[in-house]
Amino acid sequence: MLPKLRYFAKYGDYASEYCLLSRSAASEGKTPGYEVFTEKKSWHDVQLELNKEAAEIQEAQANSEGRPTTPMTTAIESACIGLNFDLSLTKYAIEWYAERNAHSHSNIGHHIKACDWQALGKQLHKHLHEIPRVLGEKDQVMMRRTLEFIKDRYFVELQPTISKESAAAESLTAKKKAKEQRLEDEDRKKQLDPQPKVSATKEQDSDEVVGEKRKEREEKKRKSSSWDDEEEEGLFGFF
Repeated sequence: MLPKLRYFAKYGDYASEYCLLSRSAASEGKTPGYEVFTEKKSWHDVQLELNKEAAEIQEAQANSEGRPTTPMTTAIESACIGLNFDLSLTKYAIEWYAERNAHSHSNIGHHIKACDWQALGKQLHKHLHEIPRVLGEKDQVMMRRTLEFIKDRYFVELQPTISKESAAAESLTAKKKAKEQRLEDEDRKKQLDPQPKVSATKEQDSDEVVGEKRKEREEKKRKSSSWDDEEEEGLFGFF
């Protein structure tokens, strides 16, 4: 694999330039179907379409059917014929450059653009676990942080959506539980202390009132006794 990677690194720019020249020429010459070939697609996507259409052509030939609709293949063939590009060389350059990019890039941009979050998640998981095997200690820390940042950017923990009705019901339930708890606390407090406590000041005031009433009764009793004595003396004096 390493010799092939060096091969890709050394000659990749040449294949890239050929692909760009062919696409640019098709755009300028407006060859039939050039819009399909020149629209903003990665060479990886172009090759995927060529592979898909090649399989469809092969299947149609096997079933003795007419050629199916192959937009990308037709556009490249038309461009090569109209611009005097070699068709086999053009297909080779596109295939080779797409493979080179597949080895040189992780294609996360392709997954993000296509909103293929399952593919992106699997790739991130795989590459995170491969870091210790392919990178040194210093690079491990920084690259892990880089991948974790990408992961956090596109995969966030979603909070469950609560409807207004559910929120109102939960609020009412919470208030009901709080009221029940308050009543239980009050009942428990009454059981522990059934008689209300009287403050020292109230007890003192109560004692003073009792004392004053006692004095009033004794004073009335004394006056009553004194009056009876006087009345008795008057009667005896009269007789």
